[in-house]
Parts: sequence; C-alpha cells; structure tokens
Amino acid sequence: MQRRTSLMAVVFALVVLLVGTLSVFAQEPPVDVQPESCVICHSGAGADHQAIYDDYADASTLELTIDSVTSVPNGAGAFNATMTFTIKKNGAAYMDADGLPSLDQKRFYAVTYNSATRMFDNSKSFSNPVVLGNGQYSVTATGMTYAPELSNSQVYAYIADGVLATEGMKLYGDVANAGAEFGDVDTYVSAANVSGCEKCHGTPYMKHGYRAAAVAGLPDFAACKAC
Repeated sequence: MQRRTSLMAVVFALVVLLVGTLSVFAQEPPVDVQPESCVICHSGAGADHQAIYDDYADASTLELTIDSVTSVPNGAGAFNATMTFTIKKNGAAYMDADGLPSLDQKRFYAVTYNSATRMFDNSKSFSNPVVLGNGQYSVTATGMTYAPELSNSQVYAYIADGVLATEGMKLYGDVANAGAEFGDVDTYVSAANVSGCEKCHGTPYMKHGYRAAAVAGLPDFAACKAC
C-alpha cells in the first residue's frame, strides 16, 4: 500500500510539472518589447548613431537619369564619347556649376561586355561635367577604343551628397545610381543575388555604401563591373 501511495505521488508530481511547463509556453508573448535600435543599449550616443543610420537608410532626395550616349570618330581610329544625364533633387532640377562642385561624389563609366566569356573589360571613365541647363549635364571620354552605344557595353553613373559622420567607411545621406545597356549586356546574369546581400547589409544593398547592386537599366550586379 505504501509503495502504491508513493507511485501515485510521483505521478501527481509529474502531472503538476507538465501542466506548469505547458502554462509557461502558453503564455502570451510580451507586448511591450521595443524594436531593435541603438538607443535600447546606448541611451546617450545611441540616439546620434540611430539618426545617422536613419539618414543613410531613408529614401534619397537625389534622382539620376542617363539621357543619351553619343560617340564620334576622333580621326585616329578611336572615339570621343559624350554622356548626357539629368539630376533632380526633391523632384526639381538640380542646378549646379560646371564640374558639379556641390556634389560630394560623381562618377561616370563605360565598359564592354563579352557574352561568350561573361567578362566585362575596357572600362573607361567620363569626366569634366558641363552644365547644359534645367538640371541636365554632360561628361566626355576621349580616345575610346569603342563607341558604347554601338557596342556590347554598358554605361553607369552614380552621384552622392551629404557625408555622414561614420567611421571606417564614408557613407552619404543621399545617393542616386543610373545605367544603360547596349548590345547583349542584358544576357548577363550574376551568380550572386541582391536579396542575399540585403539580409546582412540592408536594403537597398549598395557596395561601399553608394554603388547599388540593382540599378535601373542594368542587370543586377552589372554596375559593380563598371570600374
């Protein structure tokens, strides 16, 4: 009789333990959990850091469009090319002087593509921005071995403004990228995917903080091959 009573006591204890465990897991999740942000752990400097991140991650006020690329023979077996583009800020024409001195970053490239080898080569940079009016500008490249608009090639440009107070890498508050493809560049498919990069590096993913992986007018990651 004593053994039976002891066994029943053990079973009762196990039932109580099981019910208690289930009740713990059945509890409603806390509703006052704060989303992750710098200020959760760093109430002082965290607010400043969060503001910098928000400035980097929010929508850019800059817009960039490549309008055209034209090339002419230079008489020595090569080409001189001109790229025209338009910049807007907050939806209005971006007005600046020759050289675009008000922008912290401005880069313009052309590069050829070999679909048989899947290689980008013959990168050429454009320079000397000239004001054309109403937010439109031009840059030129001389002595090119190809005419971009008549080749299997792409052109790519990016601008950035508003240097942020970061360490280790220079980031900008406003960034814009643009591209245009010619020939069979649209057949390029990268082994990487943008969504994979964004899992750790934020959205949109931008190499070095200003070169976008997904650029309108170009295959994904083709912009990374420009320079």
